[in-house]
Amino acid sequence: NWNRIEGLRLSLLLSSHSQVARCIDLEAFEATEVNQVYEWLSAHGDRLSQVGGFELGVRHVDRFPGIEPHLADIATQISQDDPDKTSGRLYVSAHLFIFVEGSLARRGTLRSFPPFWRRQASFAQASLIERQLVAQKVQTEDIGEWLDAGRGQYFYLQTMADMRREPRWIPDFIEPHQLRHEFVGRIVAAACENAEKLPLAIRALTLDGERPLAAHLTFPQSYNPGPMEGGASVPREPPDEISAEIRKNLEGAAGDVTTFAALVNCSLVFTIGPELAGLAAKTIRDLRYLLNTGRTESVFPVLSGLAMVAAATRSPELAREVRVLVRAAFRRSPDAIDAINAMRIGLLAAAAHEGRDDWQEFVGEWITEIAFSALPDDDARQVLSHIRTLVQIEPGLGSTLSKAQAALQALLYR
Repeated sequence: NWNRIEGLRLSLLLSSHSQVARCIDLEAFEATEVNQVYEWLSAHGDRLSQVGGFELGVRHVDRFPGIEPHLADIATQISQDDPDKTSGRLYVSAHLFIFVEGSLARRGTLRSFPPFWRRQASFAQASLIERQLVAQKVQTEDIGEWLDAGRGQYFYLQTMADMRREPRWIPDFIEPHQLRHEFVGRIVAAACENAEKLPLAIRALTLDGERPLAAHLTFPQSYNPGPMEGGASVPREPPDEISAEIRKNLEGAAGDVTTFAALVNCSLVFTIGPELAGLAAKTIRDLRYLLNTGRTESVFPVLSGLAMVAAATRSPELAREVRVLVRAAFRRSPDAIDAINAMRIGLLAAAAHEGRDDWQEFVGEWITEIAFSALPDDDARQVLSHIRTLVQIEPGLGSTLSKAQAALQALLYR
């Protein structure tokens, strides 16, 4: 109210959820004010605000036609973002969020609030910093490495702990490639929803031109939940043909990567019922905990994918079977699954338990088993560091991880 233009700029910082655009009222704005904001947004805005601004703009482009070239410019910028470029905007956006969220976790700030609430605050703060980097034309070639220093571990373990309450958003989803899928998917969805209002140029850029953004949609990445949707239920069941394929693969129990691929790919996009989760657990038992993944590098994706299914479906049964599967792989193929990866899979699978006590017990038992394994000193040092950080984030883990911590300290400081 005190400054409509600045207020609109600030409101766009909350665009980590696609529904925010529906809550911004432009009724009191003059066309010159909206044009001014969008001119600034396309030239100097952070990526998250640009996505939210596009979602807002296509809803009102018929009333404010002057913003059309700025909407087209925003869509073009995002279509040209290179997630592999370490000085690019996607890379910088991702690492700024890791820095802010990790800093909050380290200090315990907003710890009593729901994860999505704190996460939205982190995205807003990170986006505000990004605006200043753009305004000051800061060189960002090495910023990712600097931002990760001392914060990446806190971000990762805080997000893993958050999965107990919001199991459908995992820390890997902040990776620049997935962030691009998120942004492109949201722009295409907004364009589809407001297709009748779209000027021809924007429609060509997003939906039906020669090389539209819609052509970049990829399953399942473009349909994975966003950072504010980790606790939301999925309203759609998988199509019958996909359910049939999942069931056929599980019942066939070939024991290779195809056995669980369809289930893993669909677990965050569709509602996977307890029956299929139970069938996956049975399949693991039928295979006698032996998977033929073909290549060493395929072991971790398959096992972490199954852990993610256990979390998304809230299936303690599947989580228990994944634990045995990881134990077998860890002992048989240390080159494929080291202690750190085994711990990561365990934290994913632990989210199958929504209750705090059950979650803490599962995490404690899993990590204690790893700690009492024959670990190289470097692995033991990393596991101990993770334990200390986890206990700082979730003090209740202090009792369930005490044996693991004592064992590792005795090993390292003997």
